[in-house]
Amino acid sequence: MVYALNVVLDSQGRFNPGDWVRSSFQLSYEESFFLTKNSVYVLLGNGTRQNVTVKDLISLR
Repeated sequence: MVYALNVVLDSQGRFNPGDWVRSSFQLSYEESFFLTKNSVYVLLGNGTRQNVTVKDLISLR
């Protein structure tokens, strides 16, 4: 799952620049491309991998 605090561009117009986004679960990941059931996210920057509890995951709304 991707949780991003700053959307740069959404080609489908769902999010505005500067919005945050939480993706659905990952189907695959190659280089900077994070694929979910309905979207392809191009990840920019270094980012970090985090482990979270289900409780914390649900709170990301």
